[in-house]
Amino acid sequence: MTNKFWLRCGLVVCGVMLAATAQANFPSVPNETYQALNLDRSASPKELHEALTKRYLDPGRGAGKGQYGQYWEPLPFSKYLDPLSFYKPPTSVKDVATREQCVKCHKDESPGWVELWKRVPTPILTRFAS
Repeated sequence: MTNKFWLRCGLVVCGVMLAATAQANFPSVPNETYQALNLDRSASPKELHEALTKRYLDPGRGAGKGQYGQYWEPLPFSKYLDPLSFYKPPTSVKDVATREQCVKCHKDESPGWVELWKRVPTPILTRFAS
């Protein structure tokens, strides 16, 4: 009985080792990607990422609104998921409010955030306030 157990363990270990070597023979990045980016296969992951980012953001390669951009408007959820592309921060403060006014308004608009904010220890709040 114990011989069968060890035989099964040995077969499982051999199977895992064979699967690992088979997986290692298949690169995760196709050769065509390296050719399109004019990179050598021995390029570091950082170099590959920088080349991909540069090509992706290149207006000459279609980055931006694109050919049919006039027909597409992002959904609010898309804006939420990709704030770097869609969020435009305010250039000035709209109103100057006191702390009490801020808390009162946020209690109505986002009560969950106010409750979380109340639980933060005071030394942390004063560190961010200054």
